[in-house]
Amino acid sequence: MGVSLTTLIFIFQVLPHTRDSYRNVGINDGRIELAYEISQKVGKEFGKTEELRQGDTVLFGVKSTSVIIKEVGGVKTLRVYE
Repeated sequence: MGVSLTTLIFIFQVLPHTRDSYRNVGINDGRIELAYEISQKVGKEFGKTEELRQGDTVLFGVKSTSVIIKEVGGVKTLRVYE
């Protein structure tokens, strides 16, 4: 009886919580990987900058990389700041 009750508690209480935690970690890891991959592609396509000025707008940052909107010669463009 005790083993059956413990098994039921484990199945209906612990497993769903653990499964949700692993799912949330996986979603978060996927978001980080996607943002990093996008920043690498933006860097290859539009270039990188060494300085972040006051008028620059940060779209998103991941790890040590940020994708920013930078005005170059009166034209707004994407750049990667590392």
